[in-house]
Amino acid sequence: MSEKEFIEADSLLHDRMVYFHDHFRSSFASIENKARKMKTTKDIQIISSLVSQFNHHLHAHHSIEEAHIFPSLAQKMPEFQKKGKLPDDHKAIHDVMAELSTFVVNLTVDKKDELILLLEKVNTTVFSHLTAEEASIKGENLLKYFTLAELRVILSH
Repeated sequence: MSEKEFIEADSLLHDRMVYFHDHFRSSFASIENKARKMKTTKDIQIISSLVSQFNHHLHAHHSIEEAHIFPSLAQKMPEFQKKGKLPDDHKAIHDVMAELSTFVVNLTVDKKDELILLLEKVNTTVFSHLTAEEASIKGENLLKYFTLAELRVILSH
């Protein structure tokens, strides 16, 4: 396989996915920064809004993956199958995001340390998944399971 074909395989899915994942990284960093500086009820309102937006966008992203991307990759890649690691991660992420969403509903300034600990838990759960997913969809890894022609077809819709 030529270097040009590896680059094309990367651009078909990996590079596009990293674009979205980087948005999640940036958004979550904003939540963490706001939490560390939290002092007022206005800060709490902003954190609550940011958490809600992050949760909504992450859920939408995972819904798209599970409906349109994972089934095609699952044909040959066990980590994408219904009982594979990556779909299982989505459940764990959903659970920790539900915990965070519930927590911020009753957030007060004196719960700042608890919030930071919970954000660390969310960070570990979400971003270890994104890193594993990105490794799985690197062109080099995809080409272990699919031909470039198959990838073009799978990822064209």
